[in-house]
Amino acid sequence: MSKITIDSREVDFIPGQTIIQAALNAGIEIAHFCYHPSLSVAGNCRNLFSRN
Repeated sequence: MSKITIDSREVDFIPGQTIIQAALNAGIEIAHFCYHPSLSVAGNCRNLFSRN
């Protein structure tokens, strides 16, 4: 299993998973507007929400 770091936490992920899938599996909330597990990743949402 591979690892990525999200908010200073190491998170295991399976190659092919999206960052959102890995984060949600690790209990990390990331705002997402266009993600649904039953839909493919189309890459056409283009929404971004950022808060400082």
